Amino acid sequence: LGAEERAALLCFWTGASTLGPSGFDGCEFRLTLARHLTPESLPESQTCSRNLKLAQYRSYDELREKVGRALEYGAHGFAFA
Repeated sequence: LGAEERAALLCFWTGASTLGPSGFDGCEFRLTLARHLTPESLPESQTCSRNLKLAQYRSYDELREKVGRALEYGAHGFAFA
């Protein structure tokens, strides 16, 4: 990932596009295989708990495509489920 994509992923995952002064020290990130998501679903995030939820995608290429689409659509705003 390039710098812009990494910033978008951080924003999608945490709600912030940059880290604080201590960087990753003390940050806890969670990555969850969400059984309620289908391979057609985009990833979901819970920014307060820094939890990224992924479906069980069929391939690495599908994972990259879905994450890329989620970053494009959801990195700069919030949606309520």
